[in-house]
Amino acid sequence: MRINHSSDYSNADGSYVTTPGSHLGFRYIIDKVMGAGAFGQVLRCRDMCENGRIVAIKISKQGSSETDNAQIEARILNRISNLDPETNRLVKIFDSFYFRRYFLIVTEMLDMDLYGYLKKRSFDPISIDLLRNIATQTLTGLRHLVNIKLIHCDLKPENILFTD
Repeated sequence: MRINHSSDYSNADGSYVTTPGSHLGFRYIIDKVMGAGAFGQVLRCRDMCENGRIVAIKISKQGSSETDNAQIEARILNRISNLDPETNRLVKIFDSFYFRRYFLIVTEMLDMDLYGYLKKRSFDPISIDLLRNIATQTLTGLRHLVNIKLIHCDLKPENILFTD
């Protein structure tokens, strides 16, 4: 017989059950779920230790492989940030920690992804200036990864996010 000690917090697929207004780690207040996938989910939250700053929190599903992958992702994001934190157009990590047997990664809150932007526009062509800007910033980020000897293995429009 298998006993799930965290059944109050997980659903059938091992995802954390979120409730807007509830807390994570006695610090972050959940505003809403931004997205979900095989890894878990991404939440929009307010950081109560940073004057209500809006952050994104990626919360892994329960399970050793999901947790291991999330920990590896956090280590890589920390490495990227520590080696050149401001200039390379890559997401900034603020924190990572366990809460109720889930692993959480706290990052800056970004805006819509490139695929969502194109879909919202019914896949109409974008201007050459916008395309040039997206390509330049993407290549700047990739150049930084090359410099620190990392390879991005999941480059796709869904992983290119806009900022405000």
